[in-house]
Amino acid sequence: MKRAALLAALLLAVPFTGCAFGNRDLNLTYPPNTRGAAAQSSPTEPLPTVILIDFLDQRTEKAAVGAIHNGFGAHTADAITKSNVADWVMNAVTLELQGAGFKVIRAHSVPKYSENSIITGEVLTVYCNMYTKYEGSVSFSVTVRYQGQELLHKTYDGKITYKSHSTKFGPQFAEALSQSLEGAAKAFTAELSRDLPAATINPGLTSAPSTSFVPLGGK
Repeated sequence: MKRAALLAALLLAVPFTGCAFGNRDLNLTYPPNTRGAAAQSSPTEPLPTVILIDFLDQRTEKAAVGAIHNGFGAHTADAITKSNVADWVMNAVTLELQGAGFKVIRAHSVPKYSENSIITGEVLTVYCNMYTKYEGSVSFSVTVRYQGQELLHKTYDGKITYKSHSTKFGPQFAEALSQSLEGAAKAFTAELSRDLPAATINPGLTSAPSTSFVPLGGK
């Protein structure tokens, strides 16, 4: 009886173990598929121009952007990407800032002098675990300076729990990471939209050192 129960358990686990071996390649995309097509309302007043400097990739885990676990919970494969992760994060931040009404100028290095606010950043985490669900996490830190004075320095952390029964692991990993990035990028944009116009007039107005954003439906 025990042997029969064990055999049944092993047979049930075969679909999970069979599809969990082998690394999955994925293409990082943004915005996520869940985003609606509704048009964004324009701000009543134009927002300032900002210069967005290339983000540094400071992830401790760079070989993979996710892990696949089999039916027994063992890590059997990785999700890997050839996408430039720092560019992916910057593209998302640019899209959100432009959607909020900012004019964004991209630059490779910090200019010696600028009349505009300068945004620098570091990518800290881009990772998704998959076992019974996809658990994505994307975090980045940003520093905003205006005429040499630091106005904001924060870490934004987007997390999402994403359930899918699809066996197309690559697109599902990409969607979970895209949703996670959306949370972090939107949180940064909302804060910058609220605080930057006043802060450039009165640079003494600064924000708290860190924040973490968890979207609705996440953990």
